[in-house]
Amino acid sequence: MALALNEVAVYYGKGHFFYLPSRLIWRHPDKEPLLPFSRVPHRVPEPAYPSLVYMHCKCPPHCRTAYYEEGNRGRYLKCNAPMGRPADATPLYAIQYAQSSWD
Repeated sequence: MALALNEVAVYYGKGHFFYLPSRLIWRHPDKEPLLPFSRVPHRVPEPAYPSLVYMHCKCPPHCRTAYYEEGNRGRYLKCNAPMGRPADATPLYAIQYAQSSWD
């Protein structure tokens, strides 16, 4: 979702979206169990969708051109928040998506 939102942001020349993977992705199952193995539920009680972070900034024309020339892998890595942190003084706005119960 962050990649699609970044396409719109670059088109308008404002903002950048990062995604934060859920803790379930970061956790190694052998080293940090949720519960004793006999009591592990079928569904993990965490959001299945990552949080999104919006960075409010202006995108100059040369950055827009560089974005369009870069491949999807590079764009994906740039929107990964743990890998591509913005500067500390950058204003960030968090957005959380929760999984629907209509499975």
